[in-house]
Amino acid sequence: MAETSPHATALSHGSARITYAELDVRSNQLAAFLRSLGVGPDAAVGICLERSFDYAIAALAVWKAGGAYLPLDPEGPSDTREFILRDAQVQVLITHSAVDSRDGFSKARYIVDLDSSAGLIAREQTVCPIPNLKRDNLACIVYTSDSTGQPNSSGKPNGVEVTHGNLLNLIFWHRRTFGVTASDRASHLADLASDASMWELWPYLTAGAIVVLADDTARTSPDLLRDWILAREITMAFVPAALAEPMLATRWPQDCNLRFLFTGGGTLHRYPASDLPFTVINNYGPAECTVVATSGAVTHAGSDRTLPPIGAPIANTQIYLLDQDQQRVPDGAPGEIYIGGTGVARGYRNRPELTAEKFLPNPFVVSASLTQVARMFRTGDLGCLLPDGRIAYCGRVDPSPAGPPDSSAFQNHLFASVLR
Repeated sequence: MAETSPHATALSHGSARITYAELDVRSNQLAAFLRSLGVGPDAAVGICLERSFDYAIAALAVWKAGGAYLPLDPEGPSDTREFILRDAQVQVLITHSAVDSRDGFSKARYIVDLDSSAGLIAREQTVCPIPNLKRDNLACIVYTSDSTGQPNSSGKPNGVEVTHGNLLNLIFWHRRTFGVTASDRASHLADLASDASMWELWPYLTAGAIVVLADDTARTSPDLLRDWILAREITMAFVPAALAEPMLATRWPQDCNLRFLFTGGGTLHRYPASDLPFTVINNYGPAECTVVATSGAVTHAGSDRTLPPIGAPIANTQIYLLDQDQQRVPDGAPGEIYIGGTGVARGYRNRPELTAEKFLPNPFVVSASLTQVARMFRTGDLGCLLPDGRIAYCGRVDPSPAGPPDSSAFQNHLFASVLR
């Protein structure tokens, strides 16, 4: 886009904007600076920045330098930041003076303050470095609780290693499925350290669309967020389920620009009203499977006695509903959700035992590569295949050393969780 539409707006925040040409040049210069610090393929580079243009510039620069970016919450506990930097073996950390506390940064070898280093970075070359990257190289490391919803034994989160191949599948699926074009305006309001933040940026920036950064106040209430979406003429927005539910109950003008409202990151309990002027898309997927594994429209025609379905598998993704012996359950019967396909991440950062426990060989797929075994991720979630091919989410599998419960226990859990 920097070549074909250099003056088009890439990002906007309030009255400020940055073009694709500016995004390209500034990320090229920062990438060259990062390379001088030794950043290369699979190197973890921390980013601890507030919601700003600099966040996208830094993430893009890390890729151009060949590394993988690791987003950190600038408002989170300093001991958690310090643990993540140590656990991920981060050598370089990008931040700026707007981040008040530097506690927890001591584990990084180099701290790149974008304010104090601005002069040095501005002297770097403006042409794009050419990193020697492959699909299996890391693109991002996201620290989150594991699939059981629990941290590791130290009480801290686990780092999920997402490759460029994982992320490209998400990007291309999203662009094709929802017809993303340069005329779209997408919201960016998810927590910066979450996997959803990737989803809000890269499908749109690769399509030449405008990504609009949300004001902090807009994220505090359903009414304020609705008003912000309307005022900024957003056409595509991701809203976490906890906030989407009350927002769907507010009044929306029929002539609004919003085409799709995506939700996820929690269980959706509310069906949308029949008169909403946009389509509600419910999504499901752990960070271990690159944000989205299943997706589908939720219509008012759904039964009020059941939870809205979580859709069907996205492109190049397989969903398996398995019993305690990891055998397929009959159609319509509940089973534990296992996810296979291109989106399955590399594993957990420096957690080989947990990776082996959760990322399993996929017996249902014969890998085309003789050097790589197809894998599937064990989610610990319950699901049921509906007659129309969509999947109903039925809650969590009760933890047990022996594995998931038998089919009768699955059935009881299904009716307890879904039917009201």
